Amino acid sequence: MREIVLAATATSSVAPFIELFLSSFLGVGTALLVEAIWDRHKNQELKQQLTKNFEVELTHVIEIANGLTNEKVYMAPFSIPVWHGATSCGSILSLDNEDAFFELLDIFSSIDEANQIETRCFELLVGNSSLQTRKAVLDVLKDNRQHVIEQATRGISLIQRGRN
Repeated sequence: MREIVLAATATSSVAPFIELFLSSFLGVGTALLVEAIWDRHKNQELKQQLTKNFEVELTHVIEIANGLTNEKVYMAPFSIPVWHGATSCGSILSLDNEDAFFELLDIFSSIDEANQIETRCFELLVGNSSLQTRKAVLDVLKDNRQHVIEQATRGISLIQRGRN
C-alpha cells in the first residue's frame, strides 16, 4: 500500500511541471501568432496607404508636366515627397514582395532623373545664350517632360493593376 502512495506522489509532482510547460508553450505560441497576425495587418495597411499616395503623387506629376510651358525651364519641377519619405524611412520595403516593386523603383528613379535634367538644362541656358543651344535644350526638355508623363502613366497603371 505504501508503494502505491509513493508512486502516486511521484506522478503528481511531474504533472504540475508538464502543465506548466504546456501552458507556457501555448501562451508563447499564442502570443507569437497574435503578433504575426497584427504585423501582417499593419503591413497590409501600410501597403494600401503607400500605393494610394503613390498614385496621387504620380497623378500630380502628370498634371505638373502637362502644365509646364515648353519655352521655359524650371528647377526640379516634379515633386515626389511621398516617394522620398518612403525611401528614406524604409517603409518602401513593405512593398518589396509586390510584383511591380522594381518597376515602381525604376519609374520614380526616372522622375528623379528628369528633375536633374531640368536643373542641368537650366544651368546650360544660364551659362550659354546662343540660339542653337537654346533650341537644343528646349527640345531635350520637351522629350524629358513627355518621358515623365509616360512613366507616371505607367506607374498609375501598375498600381491600379496591383490593387485588382
